[in-house]
Amino acid sequence: MRTTHLLLLASSFAFMSCASYTTYAKYTADTENADRISAWKALNTQDPKLFEDDDGTFYVYSTDASIGNEHKRGLQVRTSKDLLTWEAHPEPVIVNWDTDMLYWLDQTPETATTSAPTVIKQNGKYYMFHGLAADGALSKWPTAWIGLAIADSPFGPFEPAHKYDPRTYKQSALVRYAWKSNDKPIQFIPNEKSRFQAYIGGEMKKMTVKSIRVNGGKNTLETPVELAKGDWTDLHGNSYTGVSGLTGDWNVEFRVRLDSIGDNDRDKWAFALYDEETGDGWYLRCDSHTSDATETGAAANMYGSDFGANVEYEPKDEKEASALYSDNMDLVVKAKYDWQKGSCSVQVKSNGSVIYTAKGTRFTTDKIFDTFNTSSFDTATSEGKKTESKAPQAYGFGCADPEFVTDLTTGKAIANGFGDYYMTYGSGKGGIALVTVDSETFKPTYIDKSGERHVLDAPLDTIEGAFGVRIAGGEGAEYEGAQIVYNSDTGYYYMFVSMGNPTYEYRVGVGRSKEIEGPYLDAGGRSMGEVDSTPGSKNFYHNVGSKIIGAHRLKDERGWRSPGGQSIIRTKDGRIMFANHTRTDFLPSDHSYLQIHEMFFTESAWPVLNQNEFDPETEASSFFLTSRIPGDYDVVITKRSPNVKAGSSFEDTTSDDERSESDGWATQSERITLENDGTVSGAYTGEWTFYKNDDGPKNTMSIKVSLDGIGTFEGFALYATDFSRLDRTRRDTVTITSICTERDSKANGEYFFGNKRNYK
Repeated sequence: MRTTHLLLLASSFAFMSCASYTTYAKYTADTENADRISAWKALNTQDPKLFEDDDGTFYVYSTDASIGNEHKRGLQVRTSKDLLTWEAHPEPVIVNWDTDMLYWLDQTPETATTSAPTVIKQNGKYYMFHGLAADGALSKWPTAWIGLAIADSPFGPFEPAHKYDPRTYKQSALVRYAWKSNDKPIQFIPNEKSRFQAYIGGEMKKMTVKSIRVNGGKNTLETPVELAKGDWTDLHGNSYTGVSGLTGDWNVEFRVRLDSIGDNDRDKWAFALYDEETGDGWYLRCDSHTSDATETGAAANMYGSDFGANVEYEPKDEKEASALYSDNMDLVVKAKYDWQKGSCSVQVKSNGSVIYTAKGTRFTTDKIFDTFNTSSFDTATSEGKKTESKAPQAYGFGCADPEFVTDLTTGKAIANGFGDYYMTYGSGKGGIALVTVDSETFKPTYIDKSGERHVLDAPLDTIEGAFGVRIAGGEGAEYEGAQIVYNSDTGYYYMFVSMGNPTYEYRVGVGRSKEIEGPYLDAGGRSMGEVDSTPGSKNFYHNVGSKIIGAHRLKDERGWRSPGGQSIIRTKDGRIMFANHTRTDFLPSDHSYLQIHEMFFTESAWPVLNQNEFDPETEASSFFLTSRIPGDYDVVITKRSPNVKAGSSFEDTTSDDERSESDGWATQSERITLENDGTVSGAYTGEWTFYKNDDGPKNTMSIKVSLDGIGTFEGFALYATDFSRLDRTRRDTVTITSICTERDSKANGEYFFGNKRNYK
C-alpha cells in the first residue's frame, strides 16, 4: 500500500537519534601488527562470502591473501555478532589439501592457496566449495579447479570430501578446466615418446630395494639398493628411468625388504610409476602414523601430483594395518594398468603371503573437453566457430568463484525439478556457468540429451557437455564472482557479477530475468549474456550491468575504488545484506577491506544499496522522519561507458594500461539541494517527491527524484552512519539510494545516491 505524505505532517513522528562516533580506525595503513591475524579485523579481506549460522553468528570466509606477514595458508574466516565489528580467526579453515587440486593447479602443500569459498550448512555439517584459476600451472597452461570440502565446525578444519567421508565420496572435485595455447582438447594419452619413471620411497630406518621390473623385465636393478631413513622427498629422488613406449597396458613389480622400521610413528612406504610429462601413472602408498585405520593405505599424492589411477585400500582394523610393518618384512608389489579402461589392480605379498589386493580407477581423464567442443553451449561466436585470434582464456569457464543460488525470501538454496541445487561458477574471460549438485551429497549432477539425470563421483569435465550452461559473459569479457539470488516477492532472478581488473577498475553490475538461465538484462535493457571485450562497442562488458556499487568519492570524504567480490544473504531477522571487499584512494592497492551494506528492492523490483556501511545502531531507529529529507546533499550519478583510457588510476599505481573510462576512475560527487517545495537545485535541477510504502523496508521512505535532461530515479531515503567522513565528530546522516529504470532516458540503468551534508 502506498500513501503520499506532506512534509507538514512529518513533525508528528517520533525520532530516535542515530549513532555518533568520534573516531573510526577501520581504514589504516598500519601494518605493524599484520603478522597477528587477530589484529586484522576487516583488513586483508578479499572475495568475502557471508554466512549466518543457526545461533545468529555471522561468518565471512575470504580468499587466502594478506599483506605484511607470513600468514598461515588455507582460507580465512572472520566472525561478528553485529555485522560491524569483526574478529579474524587465527587459524586457517583448510589445512589438508585435495591432491587433485594440487596437481591441477601445480601446487604443493607448502605453496597451496585457494580463493572465494562459499559455505552452506546442512544436517549439522558445513559444506564448502572453493577453487582457483591459476595462470601458468600444468605445464604453462592456464588451469582452474573447484572442489568440495566438509567440516563439523564453521571454523573447520575443512577436509576434502573424499577424505572426510571416503565411503560416500571417491573424489572431491566439482569441475576442472585447462587450456592449451591452441585451445584444443588436452589429451592425456601415452605415446612412443613417453618416458616413464619408477619411484620407491619410505621412512623406514632402513629398507632395501631388491628389484624393479616393468613389463616383464625392463628397467631391473643389477644390485640391491639400500635406502637409509631420511627426508621423504629425498627418498623419492631415487628414481629408475628409461621406461618408454608404454602405449597400451603395462605392469610393474617392486621387490623390497623393510630391514628396520625404526621406532618413529610416521612410517610409510610408497611405489609409483608415472610419466613425468603428463603426470599419468599409478601410485600406491601406505602410512602407519594415522590412528584411523580406514585412512591407512593407498593415496593419490606425490609431490602434490595426482596420477592416472587412484588405488584404494582400507584395512579392516588397526591390527591389520599394523601388520603391514615389521622388521625384515619382504614385500612384493605387483600392479597391472589398463590404459583404455583407466583401471589398475594391485597385489601385495609379504613373505610369500598375500596381504591384500586392491583396485583403482583413473583419477584424471583421457580427454579434458574444451568448452566450445561441448554440446550444451558455445562460448566462441554466435555462429559457433572458433576465433583464432582470441586468447585461450576467452573460452571456457575459469572454474573459480563457486556460489549457490538462493531465495532471498526464504534464505534457502534454489533447486531444479530433480531437487538438485543450482550453482554458478566462472572467473576470467570465458563466461559464467550454471550447474547443479545433488542436494544431499553436493556431488555434481547433469542431465544428458535424453533427459536422464546423472550423479557423478567425478569432476564435470570428465563428461562432454556437462560443464554447465553459459548464462553471462564470454568472448573475453572479464565477468567473475557471479551470484544469482531469487526474490520470490518480485518474481525475478538477479545476477550480480564483479567485473574488470580487481586492482584498478572492479565494480559490481546486476541484471535480472524471470528464468534462471536468463537472459539477464540490466535496467537499461542490455543483455549480460551478449557482451565482449572490445572497447568502443555497445556490448563492451563495462557498459553492461546496472552499476550497484563502484568507485566514488563524496566531497571532503574518503574515497573508494574497486569494490567487488560480492556476497548476498538474507539474515534471520529478515534483512538483505551485501558484503564486498574494497580498496581505497588513500591507501596502497594491496590494502583490501571488508564492507557490509544493506540492500533494498524498489517498487519496480530493482536492487539498491545503502552505500554507507551498515550500522546496527542506525538500524535500531524507530522510524524515518520525512522532515529530515530536505537539505544539501553530496550526490553521485554513476556512468557506464564503452570506452577506455590510459593512465594511472590512483596515486599508488604507475601502469599506463588502458582502463575502463567509467570504472577505472572514481566518480566525484556534485552538490544539490532538495528544497522544501519539492524542487531540486544546485548541480542538477528537477523535482523530488516521497511516499510511505507500508510494505517497504523498515525505517525507510520511498523517494523519486526527476533530474532535468537526465532521468527519473526511484529508491529510498533512510538514516545512515557515514563512516567515510573525515575529521567529523558526528557521522549521522540521511542518505538517498536510487536507480533509473527509464529505457529512453540518458541515465537508464544508472545509480543515483548521496548523503546529506552537515546533517547534525
